[in-house]
Amino acid sequence: MTFKEFVIQFIITFVVAFIASVVAIFLYNLIIHGMVKFTWGISVMLAFTIGVATPLSSLFKSKK
Repeated sequence: MTFKEFVIQFIITFVVAFIASVVAIFLYNLIIHGMVKFTWGISVMLAFTIGVATPLSSLFKSKK
């Protein structure tokens, strides 16, 4: 995997994870707390972590 492929995979994974976490946190706050509140910091950190971990795992898997 080249650096360009890694960056493209990171961006795609980051966007998907960010959207999923925003929706999940929004629904959690709406259902449990009864208010519409976004927690952007948690969403960005979670998306960044998943965005880095997923391409790295496929990178190490393909080297074996």
